[in-house]
Amino acid sequence: MSLRARQNGGGTVRKGGGRGNGNGSPGGRGNNGGGGTTWNSADKDSDITLSGSNLVASMLGGTTGKVRTTTSKTVGADSNIYQVEILIGGGGGGIYPYIGLAQAGAPVTTEPGFDATSWAWSGAGAHTRNNNAIVDFISGCTIGDYVGLTFNLSTGALKWYKNGVLQATFGASNSLTGTWFVTVGSQSANPVNVNYTLNATGPFVHTVGGATAWG
Repeated sequence: MSLRARQNGGGTVRKGGGRGNGNGSPGGRGNNGGGGTTWNSADKDSDITLSGSNLVASMLGGTTGKVRTTTSKTVGADSNIYQVEILIGGGGGGIYPYIGLAQAGAPVTTEPGFDATSWAWSGAGAHTRNNNAIVDFISGCTIGDYVGLTFNLSTGALKWYKNGVLQATFGASNSLTGTWFVTVGSQSANPVNVNYTLNATGPFVHTVGGATAWG
């Protein structure tokens, strides 16, 4: 499989607000309080705790695991590009955020990107991962960053954004197929607490042009 990394540019992003404050609060923006996709309390590792109407997933330093969303998207179901936005928060520097997509069969006891059925951006390692292998090196992400994901159901392309700037694309000759959930997590080398605030319904701080909210 191939992944094409793009550090700057690619796609139109409309900026709708300031940066986050790193504590799990989305910088004064709206969230999913009116209903929609949340983190799934029945589909997570026991080291992950949920709060804020299941929109905030938190992990202590030194723990490993992932959580999936309550809803998924299937390639070929329609031709839309779907977006989510995740604010990274935590207890200090040196965090190990992992953010991406996972299928239902990916074990929750490992971090995203550890197995063949999940893809992730490793924020501390500054690379994308699949099947416990580095796919491509890109920039890192950390506390206060808004990580955007878009998933094109027509082509199977997955894109990662940081604060509105495209970082990497998976999906050219080798695109994703099947059904995928948004996933976040970390691994035991992470020295500090980390949390992820999910926004799947918008409005987004950084809206990708042509995309619609995951829902």
